[in-house]
Amino acid sequence: MTEELSGKFWLHGECYFGALLLSGKNSKLRLFADKQFPPVPDAYRTVTGELFDGRSVSVLDCVLQDIRNASMGAPKTPSEHQAKSVATLFPHYVCLGSRTLSESDVSISTISFFMKDAISVFYEFDDFGSVLNPEPFKELLRRDKEKIRPLNLGDVPIIKYFTGRFELARVEVPDGVVIASHRPVESFGGPRGVRIENRVQVRLEFFEPRILREALDGLSNLVRFFETTIGRPQDLSDIRLGLVDESDGVGLDLVRSFETKHRPSRRPDRRPGPRDVLLCTLEQREQLQGVLSEYARTDEERRGARWRFRASLARKGYSIDRIVAAANMFDIFPETAYPRAELPEALASAAKLADQLFRPLPESPERSSILVALKKLGDRTLKQKVRFRAQSTGLDELFPGLLEILDDAVDCRNHYVHGFKPKLDYDANFEAVCLFTNALEFVFGASDFIDCGWDIHCWKEGHPQDEHPFGSFVIDYRGQRDRYIALKKRKKQ
Repeated sequence: MTEELSGKFWLHGECYFGALLLSGKNSKLRLFADKQFPPVPDAYRTVTGELFDGRSVSVLDCVLQDIRNASMGAPKTPSEHQAKSVATLFPHYVCLGSRTLSESDVSISTISFFMKDAISVFYEFDDFGSVLNPEPFKELLRRDKEKIRPLNLGDVPIIKYFTGRFELARVEVPDGVVIASHRPVESFGGPRGVRIENRVQVRLEFFEPRILREALDGLSNLVRFFETTIGRPQDLSDIRLGLVDESDGVGLDLVRSFETKHRPSRRPDRRPGPRDVLLCTLEQREQLQGVLSEYARTDEERRGARWRFRASLARKGYSIDRIVAAANMFDIFPETAYPRAELPEALASAAKLADQLFRPLPESPERSSILVALKKLGDRTLKQKVRFRAQSTGLDELFPGLLEILDDAVDCRNHYVHGFKPKLDYDANFEAVCLFTNALEFVFGASDFIDCGWDIHCWKEGHPQDEHPFGSFVIDYRGQRDRYIALKKRKKQ
């Protein structure tokens, strides 16, 4: 969506006419002056203003793109006729509403948003519906309208309803409380008919006021959880900031210039349903709330690896980079997720003696390499880490043959990263690389959710569909495994 706005803008106490274009990555703010702008990029980071439609605007985290003489371009407005120079800025964030906001303003109490597939998670089927037997309601309808005009009812009136239950879930997380709610929109009726349309809003209420960057971090981490649950990246809309000192209760609209519009799924006409997502409120309300709570509690130490996994959900094709990234997630995972192996006493003594011999030597790459290797004795190798995540969460029992595939997947990664001799021709048998990638991503994401309380047995028994990558893995696993086993047998012959 593209929106063009204009008004008066203030920069370091000076007032300028400005034109603000909101158009995703093409967004820009142009300021016009009758004198030269100072060529200091940091001076343009924050710009506030008053739009001609009456709203206040804050243009934040700006990057100065260009300062030039106004005569270099054809003037578009009377103010531009008088301008001697034009400054063009790229804004990362724009806030619109009843007041301005700075990046250091500790006043954000809530952040709310809508995401494309929220209804797939908060799947409350019976909250909206139709009355099957309208007969008992006829008299109620007559009474409801009698003060306006008599209601002429037919034999079989059609009655649609919303139960009025707005709140769908409430989960406490370390920074605050996550609340999901119905947000229905209704028409008053008339000759064209009547409608009730609904969206689900997710809101994060902070325990303590936050600055913008902290609020956005809370938003991103929460959306990442839902993207894993749904199995695809989510487009957000109507992001709104609630403020501690607001009087109207409306808050500020937030526009992110780098808001990504993701490509549709393989079946763009189909929205994921309750059998596509990992969890939904239809049958697993308490489990959903518990997993979200634990996911948020462990997010600080697991965040880096989870962001890598989130990036894998957005990938559409398979490549060498993707399998390397899939394996590296296990190395980025915190060491607390893996128990340290105890060294035999003789080996531990030898390592200690070697450290005493090498440490006094002059600095050199060889000395550093030996000391690092000695320090890592007892640490799990990448192959051991991957195996542990599968075994500790029972995935190896659910998927026979999975451990061998994971071992070969790490060997494949090591070939591309370290140049180790390949076990087979990966380029000629790229289907095996696809299987390796799927297995690594599935084990990482599924084991992380299992740690948070997800019941994968219940989910698997529900016959998941292939709209979620986990469902696709379950459906395709046996066939892909059998083809890979046959490939390895041919290789040995």
